[in-house]
Amino acid sequence: MPARFSAFHTTLGELAERFSLRIVAPNQDTASEQAVLGVSALTTPMAQHIVCVHDAKILTKLEALEGVSPNISMVLTTDKLLPQLQNILPSICYLVSTQAQLDFAHITEWLYPDVSADDDLANDGDAENTHHNVRIHPKAFVAQGAVIGTNSVIGAHCVIERDVIVGQNCHIAPNVTIMRGSQLGNNVVVQAGAVIGSRGFGNIPTDKGWVPVPQIGG
Repeated sequence: MPARFSAFHTTLGELAERFSLRIVAPNQDTASEQAVLGVSALTTPMAQHIVCVHDAKILTKLEALEGVSPNISMVLTTDKLLPQLQNILPSICYLVSTQAQLDFAHITEWLYPDVSADDDLANDGDAENTHHNVRIHPKAFVAQGAVIGTNSVIGAHCVIERDVIVGQNCHIAPNVTIMRGSQLGNNVVVQAGAVIGSRGFGNIPTDKGWVPVPQIGG
């Protein structure tokens, strides 16, 4: 599952203040100081990342999991879903919103500011800190600062931007773009022409127009 790391770190308290959210936690005194490193998908949560549960279908998916991941430590949700979530995850921190999906989109946009393509491709050359036994097609572009795992293959005309991590035993087919800050785990296959880390097609209607739905996998 592709995941993304934030350009900078923040805290629950800062997010609550910036986006007018309410913190609910077992220990209210220290919850606001909890570090937030980014956002992630519910099905593959990352430690110190916020996941979003904004409707009953997602809650049902969480209830159906054989074991809830210990990585889930912060959830953005609504007042309506909060009691049920607290029954499933009683010891974590919650950010409570009247429109959780929209606020999740705003938080994601704030944590992962867009970087222009020209800036991303400013550094020519193969990836730094690349592991052994990596096959990179001579017509692929891998920016400095990207990390490619052992036994991975990067196909022709791929673009791997800065700060990307590709795990071990991955196969990246031709013409794939992996945008800055994205991360792939081990044993991942990305089909030809895919774009990882870009804006998706989903949008949330608001009084001020359409807000893109965060595309974080899962």
